[in-house]
Amino acid sequence: MSSKQSFNNHTLVNFDKLLLGDSSEINHLQNEFESHGWCFIRLPNKHGELTNKLNEIQTILSAFFARSQYEKSQYESFNAFGYSHVGHKEGIKVLIDQNGLKNFHHRLSNDVEQALQYLAISIYNLTNVLKNVMFKMPVFTQNPNDNMVELSPFGMLDIVNYFNKKPAPKKQPKVGLNTDEVNCVPHFDPGLFSLSILSTCEGLQLHDQLQDKWIDGPNNSELDQHSIGVIWLGEAASILTKNRFKSGIHRVVYSDVIHKSRLTIWQEICTKAQIDPLISKKDNSIFIPNNTNIRMINQPNSVPLRIRSGGENLNNFMRRVENDRGLSISKVAPHHFKMISNSNDNNDDSDDDNDDSDDDNDDQYTQQQKNTNFLPGGASVTMKNQPNSLPFQIQSGGETMNNFIRRVENERGLSITSTIDKIVNGVTHTRFVGTISNNDEVVLMRILQVLHSLLLSPIGSQTTNNSLRDENAQLKIQLQVQKDVNNAIGPSAISTSIALSTTTTIAVPQPGAAPQSAIVPQPAAGRVSFQNIVHKVILQNRHDDCDDNQGDNRGRFSSY
Repeated sequence: MSSKQSFNNHTLVNFDKLLLGDSSEINHLQNEFESHGWCFIRLPNKHGELTNKLNEIQTILSAFFARSQYEKSQYESFNAFGYSHVGHKEGIKVLIDQNGLKNFHHRLSNDVEQALQYLAISIYNLTNVLKNVMFKMPVFTQNPNDNMVELSPFGMLDIVNYFNKKPAPKKQPKVGLNTDEVNCVPHFDPGLFSLSILSTCEGLQLHDQLQDKWIDGPNNSELDQHSIGVIWLGEAASILTKNRFKSGIHRVVYSDVIHKSRLTIWQEICTKAQIDPLISKKDNSIFIPNNTNIRMINQPNSVPLRIRSGGENLNNFMRRVENDRGLSISKVAPHHFKMISNSNDNNDDSDDDNDDSDDDNDDQYTQQQKNTNFLPGGASVTMKNQPNSLPFQIQSGGETMNNFIRRVENERGLSITSTIDKIVNGVTHTRFVGTISNNDEVVLMRILQVLHSLLLSPIGSQTTNNSLRDENAQLKIQLQVQKDVNNAIGPSAISTSIALSTTTTIAVPQPGAAPQSAIVPQPAAGRVSFQNIVHKVILQNRHDDCDDNQGDNRGRFSSY
């Protein structure tokens, strides 16, 4: 039996023992994943080979980052990959496989490309071993959920240089809502897991979910920590294990020494839903209307972000998120955006109390909508993979999705992996998610008001889909209302679900015309008050022969 080692009072597993199939070491790893969603790992470093090579790579990368911003800007890509720069950090993001770099980024200088090629092959081999170890664990083999998540053939290699222009606060924040408080807000990633192999100073913190406190990650500049890495799980691991494995919540805080830059390197095992939209050549000029709040579900305890006045392009919004919250575009999945329309500005967060109850319905749906979507003003969007984060407010007047995405990236430092809008088989999908605690009649009337607002909103004028201008087009509404009823206390509590599904149709008017009235069935007298409300709105052509009751709904609904 192998002896258990530790770092910062948490288990430190040994990579070499995992490679040899040491059952005790594998159990240590599984226990940490079940408790926290992350684990410290001693990386293979025979004769100091890893340390020496990382020192060489660090020298090359540091020299590149030390160049003038004008010179570095020549290497910036128009997509999510290659060199990028926001106010508090800069970085390089590339896709890799077992053969090294893939050609999705603007090529960098020769010395950097060579360093990246070595890194790509080395870290891919490490993560591939860990992936094989994970998939042999009973929690995966006994609970196969392969149909829920499809992994990408590409891994994502991230290199980030944090400037640390601000000193660390005397007392670390409990959460860290934006880049005024932290380099990167608390969040979990969309992929299977990430392996961090280099951190040149303090900053990375992992959330201990049992004790509700932050644990410092390794500082690889310290001699006794030079080969300690970190594995943190993403949302995909939680889905595949039916939440036996937790999503590893992590953040990056400021250094104790101002202007002490922090260079860090990690690779993520990604999902296809996360990567494919980033390498798509389709236009992503999604517009989010004002009067919209965006809450990032993957940012725990975060506050909503409001879309700017006049609306905002999704890319601009995500740039804002990265600046304000330190979260880059590649670390957010489409279902991590929760758009909240603010019909009452004083009630921006009216659905926050019930977010946890409907998150399970949201998590599995990573589909996209048409990429010209306009988010309505006054709404808020929650980032699901940013635990405890505040929702984003959509700007007054609405904004495009691209502007919104840029704002997210600028303000939270977290990038998004995919756009929210897409045309699927000629059908335009539009989503509106709300959780309302009230009686049934009020709920249904509120939904009807929302639907009328959708018909009168700029969405129809912003899209190029002809079906919206077709007099035969219809708005098909499916309402799914659920309530969880717990009749016991403790782990043995039995949870049951009461569900009501109703479908009705509203004709889409010609541009400028008023919407026709719709009849929504009223609840029967004495019916229970449903509290977890998820309504799905689908704009589709009446001649489309797709049926909501056939096929995989996950491919038809953009979100919930």
